[in-house]
Amino acid sequence: MFPPTWMFAVMEAKLAYSLSVFLAFSLAGGGTYLYCRRLGLLRPAACFGAVAFMFCGFMVGHRVHLSMIQTAAFLPWGFWCVELLRDRPWAGFVCMVAAVFGAIAAGHWGLLSFMAVAWTVYLLARGRPLVRSVVLAAGAVLLAAAIAAPQLTVTAEMFAQATRKGIGYATVGENSFFPPAGVLALFPMLMGSRTPNFFPQQWWGPWHLCEMLGYVGLSTLALAGAAVWKLRRKQQTPSHIRGPVRIWTWIAIGAGIWMLGYYLPTYRLIHMLPVLGVVRCPARMVQVLDLALAVLAAIAIHVLTGARAGGDCLGDSLARATRRATALVLPIAMLAALAVVAAVAALLRGLWTPGWLFFVGEASDALQAVRPDNPAVWVPIALVVATIAAMRFYLASPKRRAPLLVALLLVDLFFVTGFVDVPADGKTAPDPEVSPAASWLRKNAPQDEPFFVWGLGKDYFHRAPELLLPKTGQSLGFATLASYGAWQSPTHVHVFGFNNCGVNRNWRRLLRRNYLLSLYGVRYILAAEPEHRKVIESVRVGDVRAEEGAPSLLGDQWTLTRAEWSGGAVMRLRAPLLLLWSTATQPVKIAPATIYRMALDARAPEGEAANFLRAEIFERLDDDGYRQADEMALTVDAARIGSNWRHFEWTFRSPEKLAGTIIFRVFTMSERTIEVRGIRLRKGHWPMPVNLGGRLKGGQAVYKKVAELPPLDASSPPVAVYENRLCLPARSRSRPRPAVEEEIEELKWSSASSAGKVAGPPQLAVDISSNPQRPLLLLTVPAVIAYVAIAVVWLLRRRGR
Repeated sequence: MFPPTWMFAVMEAKLAYSLSVFLAFSLAGGGTYLYCRRLGLLRPAACFGAVAFMFCGFMVGHRVHLSMIQTAAFLPWGFWCVELLRDRPWAGFVCMVAAVFGAIAAGHWGLLSFMAVAWTVYLLARGRPLVRSVVLAAGAVLLAAAIAAPQLTVTAEMFAQATRKGIGYATVGENSFFPPAGVLALFPMLMGSRTPNFFPQQWWGPWHLCEMLGYVGLSTLALAGAAVWKLRRKQQTPSHIRGPVRIWTWIAIGAGIWMLGYYLPTYRLIHMLPVLGVVRCPARMVQVLDLALAVLAAIAIHVLTGARAGGDCLGDSLARATRRATALVLPIAMLAALAVVAAVAALLRGLWTPGWLFFVGEASDALQAVRPDNPAVWVPIALVVATIAAMRFYLASPKRRAPLLVALLLVDLFFVTGFVDVPADGKTAPDPEVSPAASWLRKNAPQDEPFFVWGLGKDYFHRAPELLLPKTGQSLGFATLASYGAWQSPTHVHVFGFNNCGVNRNWRRLLRRNYLLSLYGVRYILAAEPEHRKVIESVRVGDVRAEEGAPSLLGDQWTLTRAEWSGGAVMRLRAPLLLLWSTATQPVKIAPATIYRMALDARAPEGEAANFLRAEIFERLDDDGYRQADEMALTVDAARIGSNWRHFEWTFRSPEKLAGTIIFRVFTMSERTIEVRGIRLRKGHWPMPVNLGGRLKGGQAVYKKVAELPPLDASSPPVAVYENRLCLPARSRSRPRPAVEEEIEELKWSSASSAGKVAGPPQLAVDISSNPQRPLLLLTVPAVIAYVAIAVVWLLRRRGR
């Protein structure tokens, strides 16, 4: 229902996408400008605030996430509407309906939840008269929700079925703002980039750049800090200035605390709240902090430009504070930040390895980053020198030279906006509409029956057009087995094992077993990496092997830490706090270069797990260190653990060489109890394909290579297209039925002899039964009529006055 989305129906997709991005940035800047002007700020001050938020780190870092920047663009408009309610209540009501509807229809409900918190706090602090403002705001929200009723209805039904409906504390806090990433407020590219360019270093920081980047410009930081220091309490500060400074100071503090997420104990309270308790990525509250800093800086420019011209002592005091913040505090903070990064990296060189505390890189990357010849260091240092000079020049005549600060801020923010996710040397990113695989399938795939494709890549975005990965494949008209985003069915996750990015650790079993792929119509497999191709080409029909009769290598003597087991059938694991593990370990003996299979049953008696469960083998070395290999670990995501017992297996090959003591460990960090039973480790064999319908003879390959497509980048390996020869034709596939837990377990783990006896595959997708036309007629049409009537009456009354 978001109007800019309608452009995709009438124009070429890339043009519609580009216009949508430009519109989002324009809305963000325009809303901030109007809000600042509504506060009574001078035009240069309002322009500065608009530029600071329009190109802030949040908007730039998330510009590839269209629905996020489209939703965030309405953030300043909500504050503008609250200010309108103070003296033009019906104008505020009419505008608030439009702003709230736009934020809802833009489609990112998690971000909208954060924005609603900020709007509510601001309304309670600034709405005057309070009761009238609250009543009008509530009416506007209800009317906007009624207009958006069809979209809200379908979204609510999808949400009730999706994996995100009841996530645990660890998942809710995922992508919390890692405190060391605060250095990016001063050196925005210090931790590298996903696409090295003018800033040559690969991303080595915590989580992702888009979630950690909150840069608003060096001059914005100095001006905002001076405003808080000098304007928040001084009695000579006019009330129309002191009020906004105070509320934005508190909003900035609150957003800063919120975005730190589970790095502070306060986030436990948020996790207990309805709706907000299942909203992931608290770091995204940085959008509110960015806007707060932009507005505070704009207020400082207003006071400096206006009050100083009249010889007011408030302007002199603020000018001195701004000069100190720019010429003293800012450079000291920048040098201290570099020194701390270098010192910590040097001290933790042995401990700081990839994956440590969510860092992608290691200590050597941090030391490389702080070298003076790194553009991520010398560009901000050059900018702070320019900022010091420009600020002194501006403060000598604020009224005439205010535009200079806006120009300086544009130059400053360019060095982030111009290089985030931009390939080096002007190299054009792959066009998502250019896909040799899509072209080949359109010419050669059957046109009379539906099928799925499954692309195997290094990651969820690696060579997406060539491998038809989720989103790209679907946009080109091909249904993919994997998916991307929040709307995943727990049943689909449990059966196939995909995470919400479309990545699957258990891809080897799916390929070797084949049964699920064939049953659900996966006809084509796309792969380029040798690791994937080797497995695909090794899968052949053979004699049915009996289940392993070898005894389990595990005994009954477990060493428990925050776990319960009394020698019975069930072990209970629960971690009281995040980062504390609940573990059960025991030594075990395995032979090198041997195939083993570990297995266990798990359930969450409280209804769902709150974190992953992992069973693994690692080597404890003689120097008290240990060597861990992901290939020898069974990891079960929280979304795959339900209230009923479910079975999980992992087959692996032990290393050629083993050293030290071999330890078997089961552990979790779930704050909700996970029960485990039937833990086994025994010699096994690779899973064998189920010869569905007996269509292949012994020794025949299950996957036939039907094409080898040249890569779009000559340095990459070609993409092979494999046809699944056991894929059931659409005419012989039964219509999916409602999923039943027991049938799903039978479907996943049935023996080769019983496979194929399931009476039709269970339904795995999120099933939408709502008819959007009903809320459209019952709520949307009357709400639109009411809204238009209110708007017309308001306009006529305004014209009459």
